[in-house]
Amino acid sequence: MLPETESMTLELVETVRSLVRNAATAMGPRPLASPSRAGGAPADAKVREIADELSGVARLTQPTWRRVGRGRLLAPPRSTPTPAAPPTVTRRLDAASQWTWSPETDPMRAPPGRRHFRFCLALEEASRPLPARLIATADNAFRALVNGRTVGKEATFLELVAMDVLARLRPRTNLVEIVATNGGDGSNLAGLNATLEFSYPDGRRRVVSTDSS
Repeated sequence: MLPETESMTLELVETVRSLVRNAATAMGPRPLASPSRAGGAPADAKVREIADELSGVARLTQPTWRRVGRGRLLAPPRSTPTPAAPPTVTRRLDAASQWTWSPETDPMRAPPGRRHFRFCLALEEASRPLPARLIATADNAFRALVNGRTVGKEATFLELVAMDVLARLRPRTNLVEIVATNGGDGSNLAGLNATLEFSYPDGRRRVVSTDSS
């Protein structure tokens, strides 16, 4: 029984081939590369070459017994490397960010409807920020816009949404707007919580967050 892994050293693959040729029986997954890139690309290529010799090059749909020399090997369906997972985007509001709704309304008993939150952001004309993200959530839903263009939306307060807004920013004045919606048939809990963060090439960082006002 071969190891339950798709990586195998060249020395081990050569040993398996020798044993099978000399009347041994083997079974297990087809190796695709050397572990930790041991031996570099040439070793990976040789591992795959020997794997093809033992398991065959046909695209199998089910395990198949193959005769190799005086032995035999149970060849599994040919697999492909598992694709790398996409990078995780950090979704975290600033520590100073607070839930807000309306100074005239008790957020615990807010009537259904929409509220518009607007903020004018002034950027230095000669220093374009590098990363620029708007992170938000609302009870019950929201749509975010930068300079009149939608950059993201969500229909549940159970999720934080991280939006890349760099492409929508321009030198000097920018209008950031969030349209938050409180759903339901009667008065209920409502709120918006959002953080806009960006950094300049020289390392300076700026954060703007909602507050209780």
